[in-house]
Amino acid sequence: MPLRAALALLLAAGCSKPPAPPATPPVSRAADFLASKQGADGLWKSGTSTVLSSGQALTPFVLYALSHAPADVVARHRAAIDRGLAQLPVEGNEYPSYSLALAILALRRLRPQADTAPLAKRLRALQLTEANGWSEADPEYGGWDQGLIPPKKPQCQRPDVSVTAFAAEALGGDAKAVKFAGRCRAKEGGYFFTPNATWQHQNKAGAGKGYATASADAFRILEAADSKSKPGGAFLLQDEEPAWHRLPDAYAEALFFYHAFARSKVAPDASIAQAVAARQQPDGSFQNPNGLMKEDDPLVATGLALVALALSGPR
Repeated sequence: MPLRAALALLLAAGCSKPPAPPATPPVSRAADFLASKQGADGLWKSGTSTVLSSGQALTPFVLYALSHAPADVVARHRAAIDRGLAQLPVEGNEYPSYSLALAILALRRLRPQADTAPLAKRLRALQLTEANGWSEADPEYGGWDQGLIPPKKPQCQRPDVSVTAFAAEALGGDAKAVKFAGRCRAKEGGYFFTPNATWQHQNKAGAGKGYATASADAFRILEAADSKSKPGGAFLLQDEEPAWHRLPDAYAEALFFYHAFARSKVAPDASIAQAVAARQQPDGSFQNPNGLMKEDDPLVATGLALVALALSGPR
């Protein structure tokens, strides 16, 4: 090659633009958004939902979500995480069962040396068992409700597979919770939300009918206890799914992020991460335009999305 041509190539190479920096992964952007929304008091509080405005439930939830971020991202936000952990448990009457379970799970993942036994004792005391007036013959036996008021009152008489799944995971599995999950088993297959007769309208596919999110939560209960009765989770992602694997149309959009979260917990799949990542906002957040299930709160939607991305995304 002539010298002039060689020099021209070298000059062209030297004048070319530097390569663009790699794009920040969606899970890291989600974590950055959540960390940026921490209050000066160390808590995360909803700006869209009055029932999530105290920080009691959202703070351990956000910390639990952040615990799924890559190690370098957790390290980057360690100061914010430690401020939040220092507030646990946040006291009040905002979803106490969820709050205690999520506090235990967050501490276990982010501060393994922490003594969570006192929290576990309080969480177990909220389980619907003989200790607080429930008989094994009761369909609700072994489950957890919201824990808002003493058991056997109408307002809290709705134990469900969602809160029970978080509680069972926090306690490392529970045999009575497995019995509760069994009572949520639908005859045609799958699981429904609650076996309580008064609250059958909360079973989103109809009374006694199984559907995707409830089925995934029931599997979480069984997996926490290492129950041999659990079926494999991969079937949840079959192309030709039976009707009970899907969400009813009225809830398909409202539970988009919880659906991705729950399925990722039992049957992680790259297609879930792809569907979630496509909804990320420029600031790293996620928000559901449908507020029926509180996913219009960016803290709720982004926390659920972060976990789904972390579990179903590239390893």
